[in-house]
Amino acid sequence: MYPGVHAANTPDKAALIMGSTGEVVTYAELDQRSNQLARLWRDHGLGPGDHVAIFSENNAHFLEVMWAALRSGLYITTVNSYLSAEEVAYILDDSGSRSLVTSTAKADVAAEALRDAPRVTLPLLIGDADARFEPYADAISTMPTDRLDEEPAGEMMLYSS
Repeated sequence: MYPGVHAANTPDKAALIMGSTGEVVTYAELDQRSNQLARLWRDHGLGPGDHVAIFSENNAHFLEVMWAALRSGLYITTVNSYLSAEEVAYILDDSGSRSLVTSTAKADVAAEALRDAPRVTLPLLIGDADARFEPYADAISTMPTDRLDEEPAGEMMLYSS
């Protein structure tokens, strides 16, 4: 179900609990953060039908990235976190991804892949500062938390590895 319904009805209820760390993300936080990322992508010219990708290990930001894409009419591909840079580059290029969200743990592979994925103009990094990427937290922090005026449904584009 769309998290905005839960954010309105039970904003303080846990939407996500990371078993390894105990980190809790509420429905309100999930809704707000996904709105911020959706707005960031829109500000960078991405609109319905455009494509984004996420390449990371499991983390608490995964669902907000997914919901941001799905609530703003974007196609999203989750890239297997065990792939090589060449394989990641192929998926990014083949899918036409314009933004990549990755993590500190995958930054080296992602940076190498980006050399062969010229359409990715907004590479975002969850985690430690790295000059090769725009910091995810900083990038979304300046965006409003309210919904886009129009929220066409996005879709997942799946690649088998």
